[in-house]
Amino acid sequence: MSHSEGVELCRNGQLGELRSISASNCQVVQPPNIRLSRDLAGGPLGDVGVYCLNAARYFTGEEPVEVTAMSHQPDDPRFREVPASVAWTMRFPSGVIANCDCSFDAAESRRYRVQGSKGYLELDPAYSYRGLELRTMHSPQKAALQLDPVNHFAAEMDHFSECILQNKDPLTPSEEGLADMRVIAAIEEATRSARAVKLNS
Repeated sequence: MSHSEGVELCRNGQLGELRSISASNCQVVQPPNIRLSRDLAGGPLGDVGVYCLNAARYFTGEEPVEVTAMSHQPDDPRFREVPASVAWTMRFPSGVIANCDCSFDAAESRRYRVQGSKGYLELDPAYSYRGLELRTMHSPQKAALQLDPVNHFAAEMDHFSECILQNKDPLTPSEEGLADMRVIAAIEEATRSARAVKLNS
């Protein structure tokens, strides 16, 4: 089973109605590192948090309509310019609630879990290039499957080349990145204002 098959499980009703998503992407970052520079758009949200946000979007097939968020910027020289951690909640039109967090100051942890009314899907570790194990339960099946490692960069370049040679649209067009950035901006506003931020559909 691949990530795309996991998305299909979520969207074809085999997990029942989706209820919630939890996702986390954490690591420890030490200086010198561009990820710790405000001027270079550093911080955990845009670097590793976007994986959690993107996973919630593609599992639901929806765009969030509201976000709340908090960040933590400790008294640590590494985090003079960017937060160490960000946690946020997204509400989707169907009622799915996604709770996500990311950090540059926590032991490596990369995971997600999608909870439905009839089953669940989880990947731990997630977002990595190897060692991925997808677990799913949807009545009457329960499975744990190792995902075969793929050279993601080679596959990406092959796909882009195919799009150019055959004049095809890519599977992930630029609009996908813009959609992620729109939600990131709302999360950042929510951390500054300490209020829920609504997103226009």
